[in-house]
Amino acid sequence: MSDDITILGNKFSEPIGPDKLEFFVPEQTPSMVSFKTDQFTSLCPVTMQPDYSYIQIDYSPNVKLVESKSLKLYLWGFRQKGITCEDLSTTIASDLFDALTPLSITVTVKQAMRGGLETLAVTEIESE
Repeated sequence: MSDDITILGNKFSEPIGPDKLEFFVPEQTPSMVSFKTDQFTSLCPVTMQPDYSYIQIDYSPNVKLVESKSLKLYLWGFRQKGITCEDLSTTIASDLFDALTPLSITVTVKQAMRGGLETLAVTEIESE
């Protein structure tokens, strides 16, 4: 682990922003890393009612890997934020891409049914 890892093993009572995401350089780099959660909440930007979503983050690392506790604290930051499903997928993908500089990243957000519709938003970014 890197000496730059400060979140792991410490208690936090509030979320972190994308600038606080922590990363490490593994001894061997895997070809794909995937994170999934069905315990994600944000707020509808119009009604400010809770939206429940399934999120999947898949990325092909270049050098760095995101530390999972910092990722959880980052995702927690959306709990009180009014944001659409579509903006959510692009924001998470962009934030992680900027911080990680992976070869590619795909973020899938599947929002629970609201008003008879289920929303699925996918954002893919590849390095040039």
